[in-house]
Amino acid sequence: YNRFNFSYSTLKLSEFGLEDTYPGFRFGWTGGYSVVETVPFFLETGVDFSFNTKVLEEDKYSKEKSTTASLIVPLQLAYKLSFQNGAYISPYTGFYFKVNVLGKDTETSYHYDETESYNWFDEDYGSYRRFQMGWRIGGNIGYKAFNFNVGYMLDFIPLCKEGGEKIKTSSVHVGIGVNF
Repeated sequence: YNRFNFSYSTLKLSEFGLEDTYPGFRFGWTGGYSVVETVPFFLETGVDFSFNTKVLEEDKYSKEKSTTASLIVPLQLAYKLSFQNGAYISPYTGFYFKVNVLGKDTETSYHYDETESYNWFDEDYGSYRRFQMGWRIGGNIGYKAFNFNVGYMLDFIPLCKEGGEKIKTSSVHVGIGVNF
């Protein structure tokens, strides 16, 4: 099977004992390949594009905003429990690989009409990583070609490791999909 997905997605960054949640969206394609013909186990892979942004601080003089974008490639096992009326439930778990294609902070001064951007991956900014890997779990509930999906992802490799501190990331997504 093949599926297009669109999801509301939150990205949580945890550092120095503080957590910050970035709202956003995710869309992509998932393909399922039968592992054993007699048992409904599937190996799923695909690619998702994730985009999250948050206004960190804003007043009448300035605005500070962070933006992230990533490509995510899952490699997971799914079990599809089908019912006679075309409905199904499909829980999954596995790993994923993430490439961070964008990470930046933008500061806009309304008073001076100036904007400055800081790339997270520049050497001057810190030791942010473009590549991360992690674990994910979730499920799909569907009827014929349509489905509702929910999932959770937790990175093994932190986004940044500066001195003794790490910026850890996780995300939750809730969305809809169409099988074809």
